[in-house]
Amino acid sequence: MSARARFELDQLLALVVACAFLGTGIAKVAGVEFVMATFEGWTASPLLLRSIGLVELTCAVLVLVPRLRLVGTASLALVMVGALLYHLALGEWMLLGVPVTALTALFGLLHLELDQEPWRLAELEP
Repeated sequence: MSARARFELDQLLALVVACAFLGTGIAKVAGVEFVMATFEGWTASPLLLRSIGLVELTCAVLVLVPRLRLVGTASLALVMVGALLYHLALGEWMLLGVPVTALTALFGLLHLELDQEPWRLAELEP
């Protein structure tokens, strides 16, 4: 794959990931009724719901900024690992598809980011 094609794929995937998490983050922060009902079914507090939404919104914005994309993507991956473990702990097998799909997109974006600009790893080392 050419460098230009890899760059365009990176931009497209970043836009898709950011749009998805902007949508879910806004729904959680705004307290959309069906989202609130789902969280209440899990006996999770509304404060937790809004906090997760705020993290998703912040990370989605970071994903849109090329120099901060790596931080935003890695942070969203951690949030999705938490969601995956939570669904596993509750035995909600049918709901595992959402975090697994999101993690697949996030890991693809991480791969593109690290492969495209390997110098970023050197910046992270102490």
